[in-house]
Amino acid sequence: MNHCVKPYRGTEPYLFVTYSPENPELAHILINRMADDGYHICYTDENTDLDEAIAHCAACIAVVTAEFVASQRGRIELMTAIDHEKTVISLLDEGVTLPLSLRFQIGETKEIQIAQFE
Repeated sequence: MNHCVKPYRGTEPYLFVTYSPENPELAHILINRMADDGYHICYTDENTDLDEAIAHCAACIAVVTAEFVASQRGRIELMTAIDHEKTVISLLDEGVTLPLSLRFQIGETKEIQIAQFE
């Protein structure tokens, strides 16, 4: 299990990352790499006010795995981003596509196919 940097709690611009808690490894690698590159990253943990975190983020990144697509939490976080009119960037795991229902809800989104990396 990868350890992840703590979610950003400051006032500078940050990205909100949503992912499936059932399969966090890929998201944790991404979060750690982005934090190492100087980005402020927030994500849901036990201390996160979801609505507040998404309302103030610069954009939302969805790490879309098969588990994410099946997850109610993922849909709630995406819908919260949409309600706050945030740009959503979908990072699709190999072999995974956003279901049409999610694509319709998100509207115009940026999708990037990613390969597993370590």
